[in-house]
Amino acid sequence: MNVAGFGRCHGSGAVRRGVLGRAFTLIEMLVVIIIIVLILSISIPAFSNMLYSQEETAAESQLQAAVSSARDAAIRGGPGQDSAAVFTFDAGGRLTVITAVKVGHVHPPVGAAGARDLKEEYEVFAPVADATPVQLPQNWMVRGYAPPGAVDEDWYGPRPNGAEGYYSSGSRSAAVWVAPETGFYDHSQANDANRTRSTFMLRFAGGSGTLSGASMEPVLVVLPRPSYADRGTGPQWLRADRAEDLVQWARRVLTSRLTPAARWDAIGRFSTDVAAAKPVQTIALYDESRLARALGVSLDRVSRSLMAVDPQLYNDGRRLSPAWVSELSTSGYTGQVANAINRWIEGYADLSQTSPGGTRADSTSVKLFAVSRHVGSLQSLAQPRAEEVSNP
Repeated sequence: MNVAGFGRCHGSGAVRRGVLGRAFTLIEMLVVIIIIVLILSISIPAFSNMLYSQEETAAESQLQAAVSSARDAAIRGGPGQDSAAVFTFDAGGRLTVITAVKVGHVHPPVGAAGARDLKEEYEVFAPVADATPVQLPQNWMVRGYAPPGAVDEDWYGPRPNGAEGYYSSGSRSAAVWVAPETGFYDHSQANDANRTRSTFMLRFAGGSGTLSGASMEPVLVVLPRPSYADRGTGPQWLRADRAEDLVQWARRVLTSRLTPAARWDAIGRFSTDVAAAKPVQTIALYDESRLARALGVSLDRVSRSLMAVDPQLYNDGRRLSPAWVSELSTSGYTGQVANAINRWIEGYADLSQTSPGGTRADSTSVKLFAVSRHVGSLQSLAQPRAEEVSNP
């Protein structure tokens, strides 16, 4: 017997078995990897949907908390001491809801610039110092329903340099869903003749806490610009950006022996320390990034919204005047951006259609709310606001 040969054969067989064993192990690993990939492909979307649902629930809960805070302030204030939930948005930040209270009235001085478009008197609101502002999760936005004719020269009016906005999109008599534009202005200017800072509020009557109706009359909300630039040489206490309690500061401005012109400069319609707001009754809660995708654009990387911001001006402590992101000019909605936003919020499939009505989308990620007049709770709307108005 050839023992050496037998050894060689036996050894080669062992080698083959070893190779086959390793090959089988590799196949097993591949199978396991494929199974893992399949599980991940199923679970990741489900997990993402779960996180999105949690964010949506958190946004709705925070929105309700902000509304309740404003209503509670009205009840505590007593008759005549109205309060409001005011919606603000700054570039790069999140939507914030602040509780503000009415502090008085301001009048344009005789011969004020732009007097033809000004009211004879403006109510003034200021943020409450002991009320914590409420912030929604990143990308979550709230819009207010502005009834036909609400947008005018004094509220979401013409944008600087002819930029398209709510005022110039279609007829001024049309209803629009407006977003807070409180952070898109030049922080280096004390007064802004273009009146670019506009927003909306949910207003509650002092004492009763009853929700006020939608109004055509704007009020002024003190929202100090975070800049030392162009503050002038007047008394230091007149600087809203240095006030620890804006309610006390605003009341002092309105009751002190300032000249009408000085008072108007500090807290009037042209001051960049204030924003114009009108009360609304219906609001929409949604994800701004989903609206951008529906319009075929991306959110501005600086502002995190549909509003464009020049990075250089942002870094210099300034902001651009309100303007849509440039991609909207080539996306097929030129001149009709506000209309496209309306249709998306109201659940229509064709965003480019300019006539009312149309086919509904299969699903919508927008939540529409009316605010209970007497309780202040958010009430879901089953139908878009436009249909409720046209078919009450």
